[in-house]
Amino acid sequence: ASQEQIGEVEVEFGAALPTLEEPQKEGYAFRYWSLSADGERLDLDTYTVGSDVTLYAVWLEESQKEYQVVFKASDYCADLTEDVELYVVDGSAVKKSSAPQDLEREGYEFEGWTTEVPPEGNEWTIDTYPADVEPEMTKIPFKPKEDTTLYAVWTIQEYMAIFNANYTDSSYKNGIVYSYKLLSSEGVQPPEEMPVRE
Repeated sequence: ASQEQIGEVEVEFGAALPTLEEPQKEGYAFRYWSLSADGERLDLDTYTVGSDVTLYAVWLEESQKEYQVVFKASDYCADLTEDVELYVVDGSAVKKSSAPQDLEREGYEFEGWTTEVPPEGNEWTIDTYPADVEPEMTKIPFKPKEDTTLYAVWTIQEYMAIFNANYTDSSYKNGIVYSYKLLSSEGVQPPEEMPVRE
């Protein structure tokens, strides 16, 4: 398709772009500005100009629908302090590479995402093992059929505490006096009987 230049603006080096008027195209709705003809959405709130640049309008046929997909921010994860917003054309999928990944929270495992609203806050925190209540997980990639909000799901980590006799002639199997599982929120409790060494 032919490309038509609709205007230009002068911007100082390192400055943000001014508010741009949305272009018009018969039979289409304007979606966003991009740095390439079929590229990703350019965040005009954070983008600064470092050289001559061409912005391309990305369009959506008026007969098509576009959905907003929001990954809600976390109160406990430094890598997800703000909502992540995506815009997906009907029939297209949210890709794994587009979703926040490798999230970390001390004492918890990141299990994935759910569309179920948490009982409180912006995320599910499951503090029991096994879980009393678990939301239905949303497998990514997925194709949204409406505007969708996703919430992080965290489960408390489970550890193994092992008490070892620490001597070679121990009568304890593999030297282990006592072992048990505990949650990251629990303190380690010593065995009721202390080991004996002759």
